[in-house]
Amino acid sequence: MIMMRVSILTMVCAALFAPQVLSCAESRPADRTIDSKATAGAALVTTLELELSYGEDDSHPAFRPPGNEAEAVGPNSMEVGSDGRILISDPVNRRLLSIAVDAAGDHTVTVAGRMPSRPEADSGGVPTSARTEKRSGEAGDIVFVDGGAERRVEIPAGGPLASLRLIGVDRKGRAFVLLERFVKRGMPQVEREVLVVDPDGGLVARRALPDPPLVRPFNELYLTPAGALYRLAATADGVRIERMEVRP
Repeated sequence: MIMMRVSILTMVCAALFAPQVLSCAESRPADRTIDSKATAGAALVTTLELELSYGEDDSHPAFRPPGNEAEAVGPNSMEVGSDGRILISDPVNRRLLSIAVDAAGDHTVTVAGRMPSRPEADSGGVPTSARTEKRSGEAGDIVFVDGGAERRVEIPAGGPLASLRLIGVDRKGRAFVLLERFVKRGMPQVEREVLVVDPDGGLVARRALPDPPLVRPFNELYLTPAGALYRLAATADGVRIERMEVRP
């Protein structure tokens, strides 16, 4: 049996998809503000890409297309174990699938068990007291906490702010955050970007993300303690898993 946590993997649940918009920040000034157009010193580069086709056997996740006002159902959550195995949900069959990737990038898929009935949200990283808060309609804060002392880094959205969500913090103390801004005020379309910010408020890396996948994700992004960021995207054609890492 694979020794991995399975707490985050779940069935599609509309209540869990409410935007993770931040609580309002206090009016105190930020300790540092990041330029919304700043160029980062490093990049989030893709170091692994996997494509899984749908199927009904034990080596493929299943997919139920949308119809009659029902949303598409497919893999919507993931987790990565300390041994590098990737665990994804298969809500159609109510099971968990484990993906092992070898040094050559080849992968094998096996059934890891049944999906839990009462999952808890967890996007990985290391335990942290850091958080995000809304500062205004066009900016949010990353709040780093060290021994009770807070350091606020303001993140301008570069437009109307939809949400700023903490994905997690790695062992180096770097915060990985998902920034979403409305393309146009009053319109639902958003632009999405991952920013990596160090505890001193320096912009380490940034990367634009595509639109959300067809299957509404419970957790789309998962951060490992070492700082590898995984993204899960289920479409009508299959499931795409991507690993991104900070590189100079």
